[in-house]
Amino acid sequence: MRGMRDVYSQVLRTAGLESAGLFWIGAELAILFMIIAARRHIQTRPLPPRLQLEDGEKRRARAWLIALLFLAAIVLGRHLVYVLAPVPQDVAPLLSGRMRAHLAIWSGFVTAWVVLEIAIVYQGFRGYLALKALIGPAESATRRPAKPSAAMLCLAGVILLHASAPAQMLLAEARAANQVYYNVMYLYLRLAGVVWILAEWVAGLILWRAYVLVAWAAKRIEAPHV
Repeated sequence: MRGMRDVYSQVLRTAGLESAGLFWIGAELAILFMIIAARRHIQTRPLPPRLQLEDGEKRRARAWLIALLFLAAIVLGRHLVYVLAPVPQDVAPLLSGRMRAHLAIWSGFVTAWVVLEIAIVYQGFRGYLALKALIGPAESATRRPAKPSAAMLCLAGVILLHASAPAQMLLAEARAANQVYYNVMYLYLRLAGVVWILAEWVAGLILWRAYVLVAWAAKRIEAPHV
């Protein structure tokens, strides 16, 4: 009876974590989709008055959604198999094997998050360049905006907290595995975490530069004509 409770508890815990990971992938895909659409909108000449999705973008959205649902069916469907499978007398090897499978899937999630984050930064940078080409340089002939040292420090804190949260959760899961798997996972997470944090810093810098650009353009429009 105790073994069955341990097995079902593991199924619920890992299924919950993997559901959160799938949701995160979906959120990253949604951000990437909107950034690509916004960049295309800014580069369109003449500039449309509002953003409207093209047929190709609608097909891409459906394809990404179907792919995500297919991935979720595979990842979460195996837990249904776990629940229906008979529980052996010695559950320790079963729990250990399933935990290794969970760590392998979670490392795949980490890879997907990092790749999507880099893609978001890349598309965001292209969008920033398109915005800069549309409304002109951010520096005026008279005065540049003050450097936001305090704002950048706050942004850095938010970025670091955002980047460290998944790493802490991943490390907690990795410690429950066998030592050899823990060592491999720990090394991988450290490498992926470095790339992730660098991508977040670049994203923050691009967002700030885009804000400066738009703020300068707004002041130029509102300034009285001489």
